[in-house]
Amino acid sequence: DRTRDPGRYGPPTASEVAIIMVGDGHEVEPSSRDILLRLRSGGLQRILEFCPSYEPLYYVLLFSRGDDGWYFDIPLIGAKKRDKAAN
Repeated sequence: DRTRDPGRYGPPTASEVAIIMVGDGHEVEPSSRDILLRLRSGGLQRILEFCPSYEPLYYVLLFSRGDDGWYFDIPLIGAKKRDKAAN
């Protein structure tokens, strides 16, 4: 929730991003990708694929402002309701 913790979702403050890729990326199956965050406390936290932060963390250049990616129950914006066809 962006309103509860606005500092968490602010613009990037670091000028560098680091990743570790094994191989050239073509032999890695999409389902075997992991994102692990190193917490300030020193521990690690795994980000699951259906977490709103997954895509911004994986596709840093596409989500450079840290916007949420896809998530369950994402609201439709500008969607029109369809009438059910009468039989």
